[in-house]
Amino acid sequence: RINLRHELEPCTVYIVSRLQAMLNVQLTQRASAHFHDEPIGFRFVPDDIQLAGPAIKHNIPVLDFAAAELLAIQANDRRVKSYEKIVTDDRPLLYLKCSERRGSRVAFNRGEMGMSMSGFYTRTCKLEATGPIVNDDMNRAVHFSPDAKSRIDTKYL
Repeated sequence: RINLRHELEPCTVYIVSRLQAMLNVQLTQRASAHFHDEPIGFRFVPDDIQLAGPAIKHNIPVLDFAAAELLAIQANDRRVKSYEKIVTDDRPLLYLKCSERRGSRVAFNRGEMGMSMSGFYTRTCKLEATGPIVNDDMNRAVHFSPDAKSRIDTKYL
């Protein structure tokens, strides 16, 4: 036990500073000064902690964690935008996404003809129905009821 203590003594300041970084803990100036003066045998008490912030998971370097979060955001953007991008890359004249919010009466045209070819939902259309992409909360669709003769009225060429 004494041999291990002698081997760890030079690393004590590093170990404590590493723990502070991982746990996002700041020590009071007084405790920090006393610890740096005599790190061997120093005992911390709860009053030595000045500020404890949100902790990052242990053993995850912050830069790698941030890169992983950024990659997850980029992957989600590609997943969400991929269908719409495939459709708009073909440059259709009329593209009604049917993802308008409840209460809207206009079916906006995202095609090449623009707003002039936007349509109007009949009152029997049920907006914000569950869409085809199951794992996307913001995926909205329109439910058309054949019995109620639901439709989108638009201009024709």
